Amino acid sequence: FYTSTAKLNLVGASAIHSLALNDQPLYRGPVHCISRILRNEGIVGLYRGVGAMYLRDVPGYCLYFVPYMLLCDWMTPVGSTAPNLFCVWLAGGVAGSISWGTATPMDVVKCRLQADGVSEKRYKGIVHCIQQSYQKEGLNVFFKGAFVNAIRGFPMSAAMFW
Repeated sequence: FYTSTAKLNLVGASAIHSLALNDQPLYRGPVHCISRILRNEGIVGLYRGVGAMYLRDVPGYCLYFVPYMLLCDWMTPVGSTAPNLFCVWLAGGVAGSISWGTATPMDVVKCRLQADGVSEKRYKGIVHCIQQSYQKEGLNVFFKGAFVNAIRGFPMSAAMFW
């Protein structure tokens, strides 16, 4: 019998992660994962991709609460002090779809940076990741999963505001 090593591309909601496959899994569980990252990269390794996360979340939440408030105000009947439950649900769902649809490009970058270094180090930072991804896969790479994220964002956000 022989042991082979292969490379597997896992397509997530918004990014592709490469993992080396061989006889043993990369991590035996969350505690082993954290200890291995700390041993190999230090505390900084636990925060890989945090800059891209901020660049995703700050505009993403602005594009979440601003449309929510505008839609609630627009749908609230004249003379009412608060929107009805249906308006809250609909505004929350639409706002979630807008937020996730527009956050997808930076989510792709964040996921790639977080997965970077698992088997090889490819990116020097956020800008380098964006440049490399664009050069190798084109502009569409940043929008993979955007439609699914927007569709998923509706019920998830609607339920949160309900």
